[in-house]
Amino acid sequence: MKRLALPALAAALFAFAPAPGYAETAFISGTGEYVWNPATSHYGTPPYAKTQTMSIAHDDGKTVKLSQNVTLADGKTFTWGYDGAYDGKPHPGDWITIALKRIKPDAFSNDYTMNDGSKGHEVATISADKIVIEGDSVDPKGAKQHYVEVWDKTK
Repeated sequence: MKRLALPALAAALFAFAPAPGYAETAFISGTGEYVWNPATSHYGTPPYAKTQTMSIAHDDGKTVKLSQNVTLADGKTFTWGYDGAYDGKPHPGDWITIALKRIKPDAFSNDYTMNDGSKGHEVATISADKIVIEGDSVDPKGAKQHYVEVWDKTK
């Protein structure tokens, strides 16, 4: 019986050990400069923008300071930003209300409402060289869209 006990104990220990590749992800800050990559981004309808840049001046996982410069498809330009907590609460802005929340060490979510009434939920995953945002939105007429935005890190 003693010979069976050791293999049984080893099997039990391995059953509770994390599988290779499933170790906890270390915190990744989004701090940096990014440019939106329209060639690798995907939308159900034509993109709303011609060009976009994003600057994340601070990201410690609890608070974030970011800004975007956007040139819309119709040529209009604007800048918007957010400086506050990843608290999941709505924070109104000039053209969008955002509710950011850190959901993983390398990701945050955003529940947003645009000034035109469109609403959406997205998850941004941060890596060393880019941020990939995957989301779903519904416009005021009820049209749904799934999208993927790729933001390449420039510095």
